[in-house]
Amino acid sequence: MSITKFFFIGSLAAALFAFVSCKNESPKTSPANKSGLPAATAAGGPVIAYIEVDSILTQYTFAKEQMLIIEKNQQGYQSRLEAKRRELENAMQAFYQKAQAGEYTEETGKRAQSTLQKQQSDLEALQAQLTEKAQNEMIHFNETVRDSLQNFLKVFNKDNKYSLILAKQGDNILQADASMDITDAVINGLNKRYQTKKK
Repeated sequence: MSITKFFFIGSLAAALFAFVSCKNESPKTSPANKSGLPAATAAGGPVIAYIEVDSILTQYTFAKEQMLIIEKNQQGYQSRLEAKRRELENAMQAFYQKAQAGEYTEETGKRAQSTLQKQQSDLEALQAQLTEKAQNEMIHFNETVRDSLQNFLKVFNKDNKYSLILAKQGDNILQADASMDITDAVINGLNKRYQTKKK
């Protein structure tokens, strides 16, 4: 499996967005009705909104730029691994051809085998190193985008209009009024802030 295929970017990033809310503390509870559920918003209950996580990852300019860098890096890592694999395969093929032709003495054969084993170990070490590096880049990406979103939401929600802002991905929110979707407003705000910082 290639390094690029090893990472399912959308799900990894979405998992780290799962706890996005407008404040660090838990929202204040509102009076409950007879069913035990929060009272209606009009009666002073919590105002809840949600953000489509996938849209943040595909429409937030900063996130798109960072993902292009990560993908380019991972393609480079994969190219390095493929080059090393080809070197090892060619060396093994040459070894077997010489062995069949009886070109090795016992001593030179052992040395050649030792060289192949070292190449194999070096390849495995490189693969582990590059996989860890790619994982760390994805973790850093998720943390950076998450922090950027949370810092923006503190300003976006400075009037405390929303008691809770949820991250929506797939069917993790089973039913919601479209009026609760603030994705476009958040993306527009994120991009505007990012363009201002780049100037």
